[in-house]
Amino acid sequence: MNRELQAEYDFVILGSNFENSVLAGALSRVGKRVILIEKNPYYGSNNATFCFSELRSFSKQEHPKENESAVAPFDAANIVKLLNQPIPRRTVIWDKEEFDVKEEEDAIPTPVSESDITIIPTREMWKIPSICCWEESVDESLLPSLEKNNRRYNIDLTSAMLLSNGGIVDVLAKSGLGQYCQFYPFYGVNAVISQNETPILVKLPCSRQEVFRSTAVSLKDKRFLTQFIQFVGDSCLSTEEERRSINDVELKQGRSLTRPQNKKTLAVDVAKYEKALFSEFLEKEFHITGVLKEMIVYSICLSGSEDTVLTEANRCVGGGLIIVEFAPLLTPEGLRRVQEFIRSLNVYGTTPFLYPIYGGGDVLQSFCRINNVYAGITMLQTDVVGVVTKEEKVVGVEIANDEVHTLIRCKHVIAGDEYPLEVGGKPVEMAGKVAHGVYVVRGDNKGEGDNKGEGEKKELREIVVVPATSEHRAVYALVMGDEFKMTPAGEFVMYVYLEVANTEETEVKKQYRLMDACVEQYLNLLHSTVPIVTLYSCHYLDVSYACHPPANFTHFPVRLDSCYLYMDHRIERVRRLFEQLCPGLPFMPQTHSSQETEKEDDVAQELMLFDQVLEKKEEQSSFMAKVLTRTLRYRFNALPEKMKQSVLSFYRDGNPSYVSYADTTLFEKELSSIVMQLISTILRKANQGKLFISKVGTSAYEVEKTWEKEDRLKRWFRSLDSNLLSCDDCIIIEKILKREVIDITEVDFSLYYSHVRNMRISDNVIRDGSEEVQKQCKRCKNPTMLKKSLKEYNPVSTHDEIWVNKDSVDYLVQFTCPKCGYSFRSEYWAE
Repeated sequence: MNRELQAEYDFVILGSNFENSVLAGALSRVGKRVILIEKNPYYGSNNATFCFSELRSFSKQEHPKENESAVAPFDAANIVKLLNQPIPRRTVIWDKEEFDVKEEEDAIPTPVSESDITIIPTREMWKIPSICCWEESVDESLLPSLEKNNRRYNIDLTSAMLLSNGGIVDVLAKSGLGQYCQFYPFYGVNAVISQNETPILVKLPCSRQEVFRSTAVSLKDKRFLTQFIQFVGDSCLSTEEERRSINDVELKQGRSLTRPQNKKTLAVDVAKYEKALFSEFLEKEFHITGVLKEMIVYSICLSGSEDTVLTEANRCVGGGLIIVEFAPLLTPEGLRRVQEFIRSLNVYGTTPFLYPIYGGGDVLQSFCRINNVYAGITMLQTDVVGVVTKEEKVVGVEIANDEVHTLIRCKHVIAGDEYPLEVGGKPVEMAGKVAHGVYVVRGDNKGEGDNKGEGEKKELREIVVVPATSEHRAVYALVMGDEFKMTPAGEFVMYVYLEVANTEETEVKKQYRLMDACVEQYLNLLHSTVPIVTLYSCHYLDVSYACHPPANFTHFPVRLDSCYLYMDHRIERVRRLFEQLCPGLPFMPQTHSSQETEKEDDVAQELMLFDQVLEKKEEQSSFMAKVLTRTLRYRFNALPEKMKQSVLSFYRDGNPSYVSYADTTLFEKELSSIVMQLISTILRKANQGKLFISKVGTSAYEVEKTWEKEDRLKRWFRSLDSNLLSCDDCIIIEKILKREVIDITEVDFSLYYSHVRNMRISDNVIRDGSEEVQKQCKRCKNPTMLKKSLKEYNPVSTHDEIWVNKDSVDYLVQFTCPKCGYSFRSEYWAE
């Protein structure tokens, strides 16, 4: 079925990879007419996330992008007819309360003839593979197990991390897209260093404590490292006055690693090293050599070697050639990368890196969703049959699929790697090459984590670096356990990257074997309690192309920086292109909901000083209000200092109270602030640190789009374990949320204390005013229990420190079963 042209578009975007998806969302967001064409039946192009069967089909080149439409291309006469048709004009009125489409008078295009246009057939031209040299290894005996868990695998073709304080997090938060994505932090950055020809795993210290605890760095080198980090931290600030007066509180948890408060700055003349190698700058100014230099160059700067990095050249918007070359890692570039690293330290975890749960496909799909929401169009499984040019500018793109065959009129075309357009007989050139490896491993997916030295193991989430040698460039691996939902339980995935200079088959195979050796070396260094087995592995070459397109055809290679593993670097490239295409327009402007949330956050931060205000207000309040105030304040003050700071920082970073501040009294605002901060701690513990990049309250629990804010919170309360939150806490907070509590004295505190008395805190602590429940052993049902009074109160669990007011405990007794030895304690409350 043919559908003729109905309208023209400002931008036609070919391919739904990460960069194109972000650009489509940004252009639609500012009112541009955008259509996104994807030849595959899935989002992401070569940045897609696959389950196991889809990955194997892709590896065998059986994926649907080879299935082309059988329709014949339009001839010149049909194309001229379509281009000369009137262009329908519509005005879309869309705000929070109104949606309307007003038809306007059709626009009459400038007439064209067959001699004016040039038709460039693209089917054959765009069969050039951007992923090639595929190699797969799988044990046939393990295939049934892999296929059984097919849908539990979420494997990224090309993966990239996010900086915790980088541009992508800021865009996700401001645009409201964070509610569609979830992220986890990495626990460590490790380098495989050869020491006396024996490989060891050296962890990059990301805090002052880790610096002094590290055994791989000498005491003298530790001093050099802290001086260098202080210098880089100071260089992030704009003026000398800011450097001298900077307060530690503004530097988050990693402040001591960056600089002590009011310490004098180091005077280093960076200008004379502008053309010098970064490694030379480290050696001459800070005496950093050996293992420490390798850790900075590879683990922080993510450089392919000490001397060179992969860079872009000859970039321009349209009709330009973008190529990749190995350029020297100069001092300004090295310092810029270290600054990016330091700015994101200790924001959400020890390291500055985050990675999306379920793979990176969810992130790019969230931007495609923005494109569709703001009147953009996305067409999957659609081939681009040809491109029509007039006076060396693109005027139309011919597309076809099983249902549609039409010509799209456009003002500008943006294409990714898979669409290099050559005009005038100029050749398509290979621009960049990166070898990838994916390894699915069964084994103990626990690492040393943040508490190495304390014996505690955490989920395996780390970045591993094998430094460059004279034979190869640096090898990078992202290691992620099953907590990322990319593999079933008990397995983990490794994404391995290596820059390649030579694409000859023998040389590529050699690089694949090098990656295998590095992975095997790393797995041997893991202290696994179970045998480690590689279930599946594959290798492929990711290739970028450069071309000479027409003036309004922007070929935008997307994988020039695959070994520069930050997703933030990619979004900055998109931002620069957007500013050239739409000068003066905002990139992903803030949504109405996120603006309201920021106002709530500002109010919440002011309420952090609640303690002093409560003391003043307490004198003017009723007795019942005083009791509740003291109880809540004690609960907060009884927290360990670290947990108290955790509550404050977690609440400040984006977990606003859902109380309507306009409808409540000052006292209720302060009360709600305390309650919500305490609950933030509980929710944070219950969610085991799961991160949601959003400022709409989603930091604490999973978003359900159909729920209202208050209903979400109340449903979460009802699902909480009573060991974490008493029933009456839920009742009081629900009343506040419903705004039923106009005067705080309306709360029935007799009910409150009856709940507290009967609340079971742990297996060996029961709080109850009566002795009947304590006359029988719960383990062996022995009716006789030995009773012993304890002279002074001794907390037995973290819950006691949080929930118990020592002044209100009359005495504490211990009951012991003489038959089985089971014992528990009971607290008696003063009436």
